[in-house]
Amino acid sequence: MRSSPSDLKAGLWAFSRLLLRSPWFAVGLVTAPIWSMGIGLTFAIHAPSLLNDQGSLRGLSLGAGYFVVTSIVLWNVGHFLRQVRDEGVLHSIVLAGGRVEVLMMARGITSLPYTALAMALSYAVMVTLLGSTPSLTDPLGAAASFLLLHVVLMSISLLAGSAFLWIRRPWIVTNVLQFLLPMSSGMIPVELFPEQIRSVIAASPIAHVFELLRRAVTGTPSLPLGQPQLVASAVISAASLLAVSVLAMRLSTERLRRS
Repeated sequence: MRSSPSDLKAGLWAFSRLLLRSPWFAVGLVTAPIWSMGIGLTFAIHAPSLLNDQGSLRGLSLGAGYFVVTSIVLWNVGHFLRQVRDEGVLHSIVLAGGRVEVLMMARGITSLPYTALAMALSYAVMVTLLGSTPSLTDPLGAAASFLLLHVVLMSISLLAGSAFLWIRRPWIVTNVLQFLLPMSSGMIPVELFPEQIRSVIAASPIAHVFELLRRAVTGTPSLPLGQPQLVASAVISAASLLAVSVLAMRLSTERLRRS
């Protein structure tokens, strides 16, 4: 059996070359701000009060970028395992003793620069369009928070990818998740929700990860949580989801090996 470091190194090298040579990289960066503009303008039309508050405006702009990044990771990471299976490659990797979960993590890691750039472009275009200027209150905190958010989205995509091997129409699940995850964890300014829904969002660990990014970028808190509690919850959530996703991937590939 090949070692995990070898699998990871090979995966990072292969996926990096694939990403740079793929036309979808450029297409995705062009369409990311367009998607964000559509989402942001929709909420601006239905909630014009957002345009009068710079904190809410920047939070909404960042949330639109969050939607774009969620969509990118779900489609590029979550569906990759099924794609490899359909091409007849996955079974050979499994029989050869390859660590599929490490290969999938390499897929997620190499998409990090792509998602970071898509988020930055979406945020900058959105705030400019809505009559403001981008802000970055804590650059180091923003980078760390985005890394945690990417780990969370990558982990959810690995969980979904494990299930997609056995689901007939996985694209339906992806379409639901790419809207449900951002909308239920901070994409929309919390003040637009009824009090009962605000309580649900405030208790969501995924919302805590995005809230950490929101505070680092805009400097405006949205959830009534102290910074130490927020940081602890975000780190624990990211680590727990990653551990569960790796276990799910191992169980799924073990089932594939026996079939």
